[in-house]
Amino acid sequence: MSDYNGWTNYETWNCALWIDNCPNTEALLTGAVIGCADGDMEIHDAVDVLLELLPERTGDGVDYTFRRVHEAFMSRLSDELYWRKERGI
Repeated sequence: MSDYNGWTNYETWNCALWIDNCPNTEALLTGAVIGCADGDMEIHDAVDVLLELLPERTGDGVDYTFRRVHEAFMSRLSDELYWRKERGI
């Protein structure tokens, strides 16, 4: 069982927290997720773009890595796809 609200470890939780709680990074993530859900972007490319646009570290000093950002991305993509399925989109 995880001690980090369902995230695999502190570092991944911290990255997801900073992405979700900063309006600019949250907007970047949302745009990339919608692009993938619409079939306009590949997941790997979306995460690469996010990594280019994010600062090197969170405000707590945790490095944004591909794996950490990918996990946050996949969580949000899963939510988006579930939402679309429930609404028949």
